[in-house]
Amino acid sequence: MQNKARLVSITGILTAMSTILYVYPTFPIIPAFPWLKIDFADVPALFAALLINPVIGGIVVLIRNSIHLLISSTGMVGELSNFIISALFVISAGVFSRIYSKEKVLSVCRLIFTMISAMLIQVVVAALCNKYIMIPLYGIQGDPAEYILMGVVPFNLIKTAMSSVLFLLIYRTLIPKIRRYI
Repeated sequence: MQNKARLVSITGILTAMSTILYVYPTFPIIPAFPWLKIDFADVPALFAALLINPVIGGIVVLIRNSIHLLISSTGMVGELSNFIISALFVISAGVFSRIYSKEKVLSVCRLIFTMISAMLIQVVVAALCNKYIMIPLYGIQGDPAEYILMGVVPFNLIKTAMSSVLFLLIYRTLIPKIRRYI
C-alpha cells in the first residue's frame, strides 16, 4: 500500500510540474507562426514514462491538458492536439526505453537513441494531427502542406529536441534521487 501511495505522490508531483511548465515559460520560435510556442512540459512526463511506466507518462500529459482547459482559449482543439502529440512522444520514449534496455538506468547512448526514435514518431504524428485535426477545426486558410512543412515540422523538431536535451541533462542527476521513492 505504501508503494502505491508513493507512486500516486510522484505522479502528482510530476503532473504539477508538467502543468506549470505548460504555462510558463513559453515562447514562439518561428515568427510566421507565433501561436506555436515552445514549452518544457514534456520533461516531467518523460520522467514519469521512463521511471514509472509509459502509461503513467501519458496520464501526466492527459491531466496536464485537462487542467490547462481551465485557462485555455483554444476551445479544446489545442489541448486535444497537444495531448495526442505529447502523449505519443512521451509514451513512445517510455516504450523505447524498455525495448532498448533491461537495465534500471539507461546508458547515455541508448537514452539518446530512445529520444531520437520518439522524436521522429512525434514529428510524423504532429504533421498528420495538424493536417486532419487542427487545420480543419481551426479553419486555417492557405496551403496545408506549406503550414505543415514550414511551421509544424520545424517547430516540433525543435521543441522535442529541446525537451529531449533538457531531459538528458537532468536525467542522470535526478534518477537516483527519484528511484529512492518509487
